[in-house]
Amino acid sequence: MVQEERTLLTAGVVGFYDPETKQLVVRGTDTTPFTRRVLAHELTHALDDQHFDLNRQQLDKADDETGFGFSALVEGNARRV
Repeated sequence: MVQEERTLLTAGVVGFYDPETKQLVVRGTDTTPFTRRVLAHELTHALDDQHFDLNRQQLDKADDETGFGFSALVEGNARRV
């Protein structure tokens, strides 16, 4: 999964948090307002993961839309911050 996300990173993704490996990656070295926004977003994912365990693989296999709902909740919270 990390290799796939690193591949995406080269395609324009500025940052990501991987709840499986607990790694946060943000592209670039300049601290621009955009980079700070991405960092805050990804740090929110890391903080949520500490409290709510974002790595819920059983939701990927659910036969309903609970996985989409959980993803929307996680992303919505990070966007709110």
